[in-house]
Amino acid sequence: MKLAWIGLMLALLAVNVHSSAQEIKKGELSGNASLQQLKFEKTKTIVYRGSSSITDTISLGAKGLLDDFSYPNAYPDTSLWLDDMVYINRGYGKSPISLGVATFDGLNAAGYPYNFFVTSTSSSGADTLTSKPINLSYPAVDSIYLSFHFQAQGIGNAPQTEDSLVLEFKSPDSTLWVHAWSKEGSSLANNDSSWGLAMIPVKHASFLKKGFQFRFRNYATISGNLDHWNIDNVYLNRIRTINDTIFNDVSWVYDGESILKNYTHMPWRQFVRSELKNNIANQLRNNFTVVKNISYDYQINNQSAGVIIDSFNGSSNINPFISNATYTDCDVPSGCISTVSVDTSAFPSVLTDTTKLAITHYFSSGAFADFSAKNDTINVVTVFDDFFAYDDGTAEATIGLNSIDASLVQKITLNKDDTITGVRIYFNPVIVDARLYSFIINVWDDNNGEPGNMIYSNSSIETPQYDSSGQNVFTEYFLNNKMFLSAGSYYVGFTQKTDEFLNVGLDLNTNSQNKLMYNVGGGWIPSPFSGSAMIRPVFRGTVVPAVGIITVSYTHL
Repeated sequence: MKLAWIGLMLALLAVNVHSSAQEIKKGELSGNASLQQLKFEKTKTIVYRGSSSITDTISLGAKGLLDDFSYPNAYPDTSLWLDDMVYINRGYGKSPISLGVATFDGLNAAGYPYNFFVTSTSSSGADTLTSKPINLSYPAVDSIYLSFHFQAQGIGNAPQTEDSLVLEFKSPDSTLWVHAWSKEGSSLANNDSSWGLAMIPVKHASFLKKGFQFRFRNYATISGNLDHWNIDNVYLNRIRTINDTIFNDVSWVYDGESILKNYTHMPWRQFVRSELKNNIANQLRNNFTVVKNISYDYQINNQSAGVIIDSFNGSSNINPFISNATYTDCDVPSGCISTVSVDTSAFPSVLTDTTKLAITHYFSSGAFADFSAKNDTINVVTVFDDFFAYDDGTAEATIGLNSIDASLVQKITLNKDDTITGVRIYFNPVIVDARLYSFIINVWDDNNGEPGNMIYSNSSIETPQYDSSGQNVFTEYFLNNKMFLSAGSYYVGFTQKTDEFLNVGLDLNTNSQNKLMYNVGGGWIPSPFSGSAMIRPVFRGTVVPAVGIITVSYTHL
């Protein structure tokens, strides 16, 4: 079937996702978590734009029209594009040409399926990315080319052969879009991070006018976050040739590392200096054909206090990118700066309130010929609030169980006594509408590295919640009774009361696989899948253990 589930079979070999075999499975998303977040995190505002007119026409200028999608916004640059449908991100591209890609999928601008009820084998028109009108009033001898890099699947879901990515042109004298290029769906091997490069001449007289437009479209299963295509470095200019394929640029590849060893975010009450990393390494891609020397600086700021905690400056030689390499864990000699030390003694020994630590990484190596400086800076913010998180707020897959009374748990370790008040979980709608089914929030203590006794079971029966408004995908499930926990390790999760997959979001850009376990009746088993489940236990202050039951209600965020 088209939705390619990957699973560990625990009983009988299942032929589809509705098999009665007990199992844990990983699948693709049907909702985009990074476009739907709680208000205490960074939110994205959906802006629907009207049609542009000829008076909005873009002039090519000296550098032409160029977008490398390196800006930290989920939606396309409104100075160049008319649509909100594609997702601008730094997570779906596999060894992208530069920081950030535009991803086409089966989701609308709000990060929700265009049509939840179509079959997983269907293929329909999905996302569109349309340029503003462009002034191409040039003679054909000026040799105008539109080029772009493209990658099927990336780290997401591979488009099938019936799916495609399409490029179309439109003359200002016509309402019709003309087919200019297309590519059918395909998949990437695990060790393949290659990108294709399309070089499309624009030479027909009907296009060489003021008001020319082009657009990208994809055909996909529109019931979820499926059939991914990534594009990068869209570049339209004159005085080019078919051999104009070298993009002289050095860029960050992905967002930077967290300052924390074990989490992406954690409660401020739980902070101790030993949670901090002693060094940070980030990844660069040199698209020149020669070695480039860069100057590199970073600065760690306590945004809440308005003070600089630590800084560094130095230089590194970056080799040209190896075309068949994949950037993972700084193991590619052409793609890493030297690891830099962090002075953890400069950090506060304790935190006394919600705190945000921001690490800004910046490099320079003189003026690059082809690109602006947007991809030379990354900013990583670590939030110390009231929750533990291993995930980065984005989900590229799902993880789920299909057995009644099966449990999925995530391990957290308290450095200090604290009180658990709830759990935030991102569920996403894949194949079945899980809102029809139920689960119970539970907490287990630790027994030699795996869940031991169940020490708390919520009296409320919960159901997964979906959100198509563009916000609040992490639903907070409050404990009926807040629970004091002494310092130590615990396992927080749920036990489901259905044999349908509830599907928790799985972030593939971070890996806390060793913190995730499940039980379908035969004992606790470590997760077989790399990634981080989007389960976030919430802690709101230490209290003295009490005799009896204390009932506390909280206002939902």
